[in-house]
Amino acid sequence: MITLFQFIAKLERDRVDYAVLRFYTRTYVDVGRFAYCFNEDGKAAGGWIHDCKGDAAWEDWMALLHS
Repeated sequence: MITLFQFIAKLERDRVDYAVLRFYTRTYVDVGRFAYCFNEDGKAAGGWIHDCKGDAAWEDWMALLHS
């Protein structure tokens, strides 16, 4: 499973625009219409797609995570 540091490093390496939001002990990373949540230890706690329009959106999201 990807950590917060690995995820941010990957986005920086690939020159992908993103925003980081902190709420209490959670860190949220928004990447366009995709979002990912990390816990206080920097471990992945889940993800979602804003305005999901079907399975193709999830395939795009997985490609972003695993490229």
